[in-house]
This record gives sequence, C-alpha cells and structure tokens, in this order.
Amino acid sequence: MAGRTMLKEFSEMLRFSREFQDKEHARNIQTEVCEAFCVIMSDNPEGIDLAINKSDSDIVGELMKLVHDDIPLEEIETIHVSALKSLCAFGKPEHRHQLYERGIQESIIQNMKSDKPNVTLFTAATLYKLISGEWYLNGFKCLHPFFDTFEEQGINKILFEDGLKRGNCQKTIDLSAECLSLLYQQRELPIEMKEVVINQLTKGLQNPDKADIKCSSRGLLSLAQSENETSNAVQRSCTSSLYCEVDVDQSSNVFSSSAASEQRV
Repeated sequence: MAGRTMLKEFSEMLRFSREFQDKEHARNIQTEVCEAFCVIMSDNPEGIDLAINKSDSDIVGELMKLVHDDIPLEEIETIHVSALKSLCAFGKPEHRHQLYERGIQESIIQNMKSDKPNVTLFTAATLYKLISGEWYLNGFKCLHPFFDTFEEQGINKILFEDGLKRGNCQKTIDLSAECLSLLYQQRELPIEMKEVVINQLTKGLQNPDKADIKCSSRGLLSLAQSENETSNAVQRSCTSSLYCEVDVDQSSNVFSSSAASEQRV
C-alpha cells in the first residue's frame, strides 16, 4: 500500500523537476514518478483513497499540474496520462466524483487533441470513467450532473469534434460516443451531433467485444430516454441493442455495473 511518505516524495520530486534548466532531466524525473505511481495504484483502492483524501502531499494536484502546465501537448506521453487514469480506473465511483470536483477533466481534456493514439485513448478512457462513475452513483434515469460543467468547459464539444469525428484510433472514437450518450441522457442531442453519435453507437453493437456491446447498448438506451430523441433511427437502434444484449448474456441487464464494462480500457 502506498504510504504518505512515498506520496509526499513523489510530489516533491515533481515540484523539484520544475526548477531544472535541463528539460530532458526534468522530463525523466516526471516520467519515472508517473511510472512508479501507476504501479503502486494499480488495483489499489486503498492507496487511491490515501492519495485523494488522506495525504498532505497533494499528489493529485501535482499530477494534474504536470499534464496541464508542465509538459507541452506535443511532449505528453501515454505514461503521463496513465498516472491520473489509474486513479479513475481503479478507484471507486466516489473517488471519481472527488476527482471531478478537483477538476481532473480540465487538466486532461487538451490531450484529446494529441496526434498520439494512445494519449487520446487514455484521455478518453479517463473521461469515460468519470462520466460512467457518476452515472452509477446517481441512477440511470436522471440528467447527468456533469453536463452543465462539461458544457461550460468545452468538454462536450471536444469529445465530439476531436474524439468522435477526428479520433485517431477506433477505441477513442467508441469511448467518445459513449461519453456523449451518457452526458446527453434525457437531453436532446444537438442536430450536428445526433446522426454521428447514434451511428457510432449502432456500429458498436457489432463489436466482437461483449463489453463494448454493453456500453453501446447502454448509450443508445440513455439517449432514448429523451422525449425528443424518438426518431426512427434511435428506435431502430435501441431495438437492436436490446436484441444484442440478450444475445450477449441472457441474464445480464444493461443497467448493471458489470466488471467487464468497467475494466475494458
């Protein structure tokens, strides 16, 4: 388990690296901290709770500053995003809500514009964990509580433009569509998004990965809850999604918090 002393040392190393004139040396230190942090936080909810709630090191804030301020977009690598992603991937939904309140989404969203496929993928996966975690906490038939904040911060638009329309890997495209479907639950998709999002979710129903089918089904059913999202396209897609769910697992429910869905990225 990660101890307070170790987390404090990580924070001090990141702060210390900002003082280096030699940027290569600084980047090596920053990367090594991220690598060690990922290893320690892997499948370690107790360590994540310590990092978020019980440490005076503010390691979360230091990692957010690292990817938002310290490293230029063109130099961001997968490992730098992975450090924050590990908190969302292995943390509980309550932890993800706390990370949202800290503003983790604003610290990483610019990485959706990266030309490195794994950077955009891990960024989209982190956002998906935040969004789906809140979806589980608040029930499956309410307006998503992050929507207004994400709209004001430009995240919804970036997910659509950079993640879905211009995504540089298929998983990023899939995750971006799924994020938008949960954010727009019980809301009408903007006209410029509607066809693109619905078509992508429908394609996801043909994915060989059962977890992807579940997520696409959930996205379509979330959109169908809007009274205005009752076009023939949505209705046909939702009908298909129900049949796909039955085919994937006769006993599963699209609104269940399945381990496969949570651990797929």
